[in-house]
Amino acid sequence: MTCELVVIGDTLTIDVGATASGERLAETWERAIPTDGEQAASSPPFTFLEPRKLTTDRVELKPEKSGTVIEPKDGVYTIRGAKSRYILTVFPTHSNATDVTVFQLPGRVEIEKRGYVDGGWQFVLTVVDDPKLTKGLRLDYDVRAGAEVLQGELHLSVRPNNWTLWLLAVTAGLALTAKGAVALGPLLFEPDSWEGVFANSREVLSRRWFDWMQMLSIPLVRLFLWVTDGVQRQFQDG
Repeated sequence: MTCELVVIGDTLTIDVGATASGERLAETWERAIPTDGEQAASSPPFTFLEPRKLTTDRVELKPEKSGTVIEPKDGVYTIRGAKSRYILTVFPTHSNATDVTVFQLPGRVEIEKRGYVDGGWQFVLTVVDDPKLTKGLRLDYDVRAGAEVLQGELHLSVRPNNWTLWLLAVTAGLALTAKGAVALGPLLFEPDSWEGVFANSREVLSRRWFDWMQMLSIPLVRLFLWVTDGVQRQFQDG
């Protein structure tokens, strides 16, 4: 789209401002107006790009097996990875919509189109991605209405599966757990007397605390992953 401006003066000043995530951004451009004898090429005409034709549609997302609709939080749908499958239905707001196309994310989300079902276009989403920490994804889709094509967006928050995190914790902490058990075993399970049990327990709690932490490394690693994911999620959600 090209705009023609009639300007009276020697300069043209354009102030541009926008607000993103609560932060105000602004910029000012000032251009000299060429005189009749100057080359217009030194000051090219201002050309504004045509904005994307965005559409806001009613979207329904639910797991393939349970059928319980997932309610979005701040426009973001929380799902799980590791080849979890979901049913996505897009109900276009355009009255003349004739087709909907959802674009897959290779290696992350696979899309299988089912067609027009009960007033909307239905798709099967297979979330291939299996993140260790929460990951944000955006699915793009097109709504065709005659000769017009409108673009839509679906924002997803892929949470790690609980068993994936436990497997990672076991893998990371198994060697440390074995080392701690070897160090603490003789003190706890081979005492000379019952008095030795209490004496050794005091030693474990006071001077052998590092070996104790190694023996409990698996749940500690799992706790660390949970806390890290929660902190990262706060930054992702803004």
